[in-house]
Amino acid sequence: MKTFYTLTILIVFSCNLSAQSLPRWLTEEEKIMMPDYLNSFNQKKAAASPNFEVRNMAEWEEVEYLLVTWASFNSILREIVRYGREEAKVIVVCSDSNSVKTYLQNGGVSLNNVSYLETNYNSIWIRDYFGNTGYKNDVDSMVMVDWIYNRPRPGDDKVAHQVSSLLNIPLFETAVNPSRLVHTGGNYMSDGLGYGFSSNLVLDENPTKSKTDVDGIMNDFLGVSNYINMTNLPYDDIHHIDMHMKLMNENTLLVGEYPTGISDGPQIEANINYVLSNSSASNGQPYNIERIDMPKGNTGGWPNQGGSYYTYANMLFVNNSILVPVYNLSTDAAALDRIRDLMPGYRVVGIDCSSIIPQGGAIHCITHTIGVKNPLVINHYPIANQEDNGNDYLVTATAKHISGINQMNLFWSTDTTQPLNKTPMGITLGGNMEYEATIPNQFAGTTVYYYIQAEAQSGKTGARPMPAPKGFYSFEVMPFTGLEAHKKEFSIGRVFPNPATAITAIEVNGNLKETLNLEIVDALGKVVFRKTTKPFKVSENKFQLFFDASSFISGVYFVQVSGDSFKLNYPIVVK
Repeated sequence: MKTFYTLTILIVFSCNLSAQSLPRWLTEEEKIMMPDYLNSFNQKKAAASPNFEVRNMAEWEEVEYLLVTWASFNSILREIVRYGREEAKVIVVCSDSNSVKTYLQNGGVSLNNVSYLETNYNSIWIRDYFGNTGYKNDVDSMVMVDWIYNRPRPGDDKVAHQVSSLLNIPLFETAVNPSRLVHTGGNYMSDGLGYGFSSNLVLDENPTKSKTDVDGIMNDFLGVSNYINMTNLPYDDIHHIDMHMKLMNENTLLVGEYPTGISDGPQIEANINYVLSNSSASNGQPYNIERIDMPKGNTGGWPNQGGSYYTYANMLFVNNSILVPVYNLSTDAAALDRIRDLMPGYRVVGIDCSSIIPQGGAIHCITHTIGVKNPLVINHYPIANQEDNGNDYLVTATAKHISGINQMNLFWSTDTTQPLNKTPMGITLGGNMEYEATIPNQFAGTTVYYYIQAEAQSGKTGARPMPAPKGFYSFEVMPFTGLEAHKKEFSIGRVFPNPATAITAIEVNGNLKETLNLEIVDALGKVVFRKTTKPFKVSENKFQLFFDASSFISGVYFVQVSGDSFKLNYPIVVK
């Protein structure tokens, strides 16, 4: 009887939510409703997972639809529609399409390429409650995969069902055990090649499942074969990774950066370096880490001082455009320039999100996309800077289309004002739809610009980067340095975060060429943790080791790092 009354209240509450400005986090009322909301899924019949391999698309791939929910913050949504409709078909989920049309037109936004789905809903946060695009066997028929939304907002949780019916896209749900999974879109990113990222929130919200269980569901439904989970950030209350990081391509992570020691900066750095030391991109090479400042708002201070969680990382790819949240801050222009430098050729648009950021999100949080049918998928790992060692530069890429690939070409130049060189890419001996070509060796000081173009048997063409030839990949040719003399001095620069609660990084300075012994010793001299490991290289003569303090009893400990010729000690506090 109690459950019946709670569910009744939940239904009544949800029917009245469409006009409310619900935050991205759980309200106090919703915390009470959450157990019965989750129990309501026990009434569902078991739904099978896909009986074929699924590839979850990456956000930088070609999209056909951009979706928003017209629940609140209409001025922001209008700007998203203004630019988004020029790149994709826009679907506005709303309760009254006529009022939406009037608002758009009064703001000078064309209604071309915009359609409307009139339905019930609860909130604006469609990133968190909508489904994910997947493809059978990489590039065949499209499917949609939806989780149980981690908020008791039944109207929101039904939107994916209605869109899948509208567009005739098969929908698979992780709603029934043993495949039941509570999750949220803002806490998930995919590289389109089977690698996914989330914070430990996904484990916290599925307490009856092990990490192995969660990994299995993600693999069965979305083809995620390597699921990387990171420690929750202490000052980001919602623990969604889209608030501080962004996958920009197959091997580049754009990571939010705070001033040293501020807010979530230490934990972000520990998490990212832990990922770098324990994982690699899907090609087996280290991830390329790029930084973008986490801004401080005009009021309230940093997040650890009670301020809102301002971020530029909460951006959206829509084909050849990138929509970025800005806040009328002095740091906005530099952030947009940073993204333009990283992603040449893309139209980078700033949209004022100062009114919505106190609610816990920005552009990525209030948008979602659906891929195209019959995608032409080109995967390439951009070439890093090269030394002038006399060797040519090998460029490899894979390309897939349901009709097959007709040809691949590499275009390159050292002077973008001149016509580009065109080099056919041949399929490699290993096959697997991988193609290669070389760029001749260049002198030190040269910048090489290039892009890759593919043509399917059907005649469809595509390029990486997508805006090419307006945009290029590039790398610099550096002087050949050879071997450096070994440095003899070693030290621990810092241990962070300190106090420690979970994944913790130990920074060691020196020219390390060996495996190191790491021990954590308690105040009584007892060794509570020991391992031998190869240090992770952060930069020249700076390395990091890692340990997980989450199982330690609170107190004072000593980090001891030793090699063949040295032993170092450093105190740390565990909360």
